[in-house]
This record gives sequence, structure tokens and C-alpha cells, in this order.
Amino acid sequence: MIISIKSIVVALVASVPFVLTLSAQDQRFGVQMHLAQGWNQSLIPQAARAGVGSVRDELYWGNIEQTRGNFTFPKMYDDYMAALAANNISPLIELDFSNPNYDGGNAPYDDDGFNGYANYCTQVLDHYGDQIQAVEIWNEYDVTTYTGGPALADLADTYLGMLQAAYPAIKASHPNVTVVGGGTPWLDLPFWEELCAAGGLDYLDVASIHPYRYDQPPEGIQDEIFQLRNIMKTYNHGEEKPIWATEVGWYTSGDQYSVTPAQQANYLVRAYALLMAAGVDRVYWYLYRDNPEIDYGCSLGLVQEDDNQTTKPAYKAMATMSSFLQGAHFVRAEGGLGGPAYSILFQRDDGTELRVMWATTPTTIYAAGAVSEQDLNGNYLTMDGYLYLKGSPLFVTGPLNGGFPNQYGTVLANSLDDFSGGQGSNSWSYGVYLGGTLFAPLGSFARPTDQAAYWADNFTGLYLTGADQTTSFTGLFGATPVASVRRWTSNYDGNVQISGSFKTEQTGGDGVGVKVVVDGRVLQRVLLGGGNSSTTWKFNLTSTVHQGSTIDFAVDPGSSTDYSYDATAVSATITSKP
Repeated sequence: MIISIKSIVVALVASVPFVLTLSAQDQRFGVQMHLAQGWNQSLIPQAARAGVGSVRDELYWGNIEQTRGNFTFPKMYDDYMAALAANNISPLIELDFSNPNYDGGNAPYDDDGFNGYANYCTQVLDHYGDQIQAVEIWNEYDVTTYTGGPALADLADTYLGMLQAAYPAIKASHPNVTVVGGGTPWLDLPFWEELCAAGGLDYLDVASIHPYRYDQPPEGIQDEIFQLRNIMKTYNHGEEKPIWATEVGWYTSGDQYSVTPAQQANYLVRAYALLMAAGVDRVYWYLYRDNPEIDYGCSLGLVQEDDNQTTKPAYKAMATMSSFLQGAHFVRAEGGLGGPAYSILFQRDDGTELRVMWATTPTTIYAAGAVSEQDLNGNYLTMDGYLYLKGSPLFVTGPLNGGFPNQYGTVLANSLDDFSGGQGSNSWSYGVYLGGTLFAPLGSFARPTDQAAYWADNFTGLYLTGADQTTSFTGLFGATPVASVRRWTSNYDGNVQISGSFKTEQTGGDGVGVKVVVDGRVLQRVLLGGGNSSTTWKFNLTSTVHQGSTIDFAVDPGSSTDYSYDATAVSATITSKP
């Protein structure tokens, strides 16, 4: 049958002090459900009352095409799709997983499997008609748990084959359907680079990521987005694709990384706001309901797994945020995204200014002009002319007549924004240390290959040492370790704040050494990564500089001369210190 979307108006439960008009629900605010696994469909209107505009769920291939070429849709699927339509929630359908009728029950890896999968995609869209506006090609294809079989021999190439079969088939019969691809946990930039280099962006409309950071708060989640954007522009004629975060979340029980229910609520709002500020168009919280039996014992839900579907604080936080930002578009992150205080500015069409504000260390700012502030529960707070920011976000309506305070001073340099293909452009240069801290510009050694988007030289005969906008690569020159260095030359006299992060992008190897160097003096050096872990060092240093001073951000091979798996993301901001 064909299901059409219906528009209705539903009042929020009495515990949440506002009403949502469901015909205006915002698809930026999504959640993951498992209705295809038999979840209670009463969860759907409950989610609608929290302002959820989109639900990500499955319609499993193996359950629909149980015999080859014959498609029968289980009543449970039709029922839950009808319930989503009745509550005006738009489904994002994951089209997965393997089917025993194709490729021996493995993930598709040849033309027969690819064509069978593409046929399944179009059959789903034919059956549900215009209700489905977006589909996602597989889930976490780069994770062996969801793939397996011969596809493992070259995951990116095999996934490309699936996209090349499914995308044109979907567009031929349903041209307005948005095709979402990738779905990679922790971004997996090497997978994305291989996929993009092979032309994968021609076969998807939206890039999907799962930017989990269980062991860290949300701040910094936005940095990873810029890395993916750079990869897309490199292989797509300077153009990006829209990005959706189709899974992200923190859990309230399970292991040493669990957070309190109050922290989960704080993190939800902060993550959504930061991702929107980074240009992510949709965000889906994983998971709507606790489901520890499939999530390694962890409780990621906005509601508990009990007969009453008891809500957690994060549920009300989602409801407050979605209601507050309804009809508003992102404008800018005031003061940047470096903290410790954050103000993400949105605006309604009538000009009303809305801010999501918090601070990782308690901060008080002057709030002349603001007309109201709400907490995560939607409660209005008494205003006295100041905003008292802490880890629990505030929702602030009205202008800040005094402006958002400059937390450090004037931004003098930013390694991501200022990146260029010209040595010395924007006061940045790209080079190496051959042992020690003696800087040599890239292009001055063997076989220069510097390009507009990539600075590199071949030192080893096998491996390029250098840097692109986000990532540094180490190497060897004979037996001498080669550090990749991005250098800023100052045109300022005074004290500066030097903040940012180094993050290892790959697991394996023996790790890297990272350091910040001012005028040849090492302010701090840290060893990162190695083994099976990817680690981050966030730095916040101060120094005095003068015109002509140099500040270097260096990545070296670490505790040995092993330069394998040394790719390291670098982000640095230099500001004048008031």
C-alpha cells in the first residue's frame, strides 16, 4: 500500500511547558529507533511530543525479499510507517542488511548482489511512495560487524559498487529522494578519502557520519567535520556535500565512560548546537529508548526501557531545544568555537535573535537586551541583567546589546581558516624539522610536490612528509626523523593565547610526538597514540611574541623512527591576550 503523510497538532505532556505544532516539526532534530525490531509504536507519539521531526529506522532487506524476486512487506513495517506518518515524523530509512538470496548471504560484493540490492531499494520506495524522502545506503559499512565476507577485501571499493548500482536506480524512479551515504563511526577519514578519490561523491546526495566521542564532552566535535569537508572539496572540484550526523550520543550506564542523566541532557544540546554551527544539516540521537541488550550493556536512550517509557532529563532537553529553535536558522558561533564560553546564534525570519549558550568553566556575561532565558526543562528564569553560564545550556531570547565578550582578544591566526597553497600566505609557512627544531620549508628537498591544497616532499622514497589543511604526516631522511611543521610568523607585539588540538587519525604504529614551539623554544611536547587507540591533546598555552616571532606546530615520528600510522589532525588558533 502507499502511505501518505498526515498533519496533526499534538499538545506536549503537562510536564513540558509549551506546545508544538507538528505540521511544523523540524527534521534537524532526529532520533534513531528500532521499530523494525519490534519496538512499541507508542514511542512514536511520545517522540513527536519532544519535537522529533525525523526517525531513522530500518526496513530489512532479508525480511522483505525472503524469496528471490518476491517482495512482501511485513505488517509490522507497514504499521510503524503508518504511525510515523500519523505523527508527521519523516522517516530516514536505512536500507540494509545482507540477503541470503544474494552473494551467499554476505554483504553484496558483485554485480548480482549490487543489482539485487538496488532492486530492493526501489521496491521499498515504490511501496511507501512519497512518505520516504530520504534513504541511507547501508549502516557503518566500514565496520566489519555490519559487512563481512569478500567485501572486506576492499571496503571502500565494494561500497562504491553498491552506490553505483543503487544511486542511479533510485534516481531513475524516485528522483526527489535524498540518497545518504557513508554512515561512518568516528568519521573514519581514510575510508572517506578512498571513497571520495574513487568518485563516490557522484553517487550520494548527503554524507553521513557518526561522530561519537563517548570518553569526551561534545566540545571539539565540530573540528572533525572540517576535516571531512576538506576531503570532499579536494575530490569534488572544491565543492562539498551536505553532512548529516545520523548517529551521536552518550550513555547513562554501561562502563567507565557513562555520564549522569543530567550530563547526558547537557551534552545532547551542546552537541546539536555545535554540529549545527559546523554546518551539519540534521542530527540523530542514538538512541531514543534504552536498549542495552544490543548496545553492549549501555543505556543511550532519551527514555528508559520500562513499561511506562519513563523519560530522562535528555528527553526534556530535546523538547526544549526543538521548540526554542523552531523556525530559526543558524547565523554564527559568536566568539568562535574555542570556548570556554559558547554562544550559538540563531535567528527567526522576523529577526528575533535566539542563542544556545553555555560554558565549560563558569562564566558571567552582561546581558542587556536579552528578554528571556530558559533552562533545559523550558522553565523561564529570573533575569537580573547578567547570564550565568555553566555546563547546562541556557536558551536566551533577544539581543545582547553589549555583544558576546571577546574571551581572549583578537584572533590573529587560525590554522584551518588561513590554510593556503602559498608559502607565507596569511603569515603561515609549511615545512619540516630534520631532528631538532631547525625549520626548512617544504619544496626545498628531494622531489618537491607542493600543490595548492597539499604541501609535501618525498624524503623516504616511499612516503610523503607534509601537511594539508587539517593533517600532518611525518617521515624519515636517512635515519633522521622528519617532523611536519606548520609555522605562523607574527606581525604582533604582546602576549598571545595559543589554543587548539593534535589528534591522531589512525590506530596502530607507535604513536607520534606533538609540540608547540615559540622562537625555537619548546613550550610543551606530548606523546600521542600508538597501539589501538586514537588520542587527542588539547593545548591552551600563553607566550609573549614580537613582530617576526614564529610559532610552530610540529608532529614528529614519536618515540622511535617508525612513521607508519602517524597522520595527525592539527588545529590551532592564536589570539591576542587582553
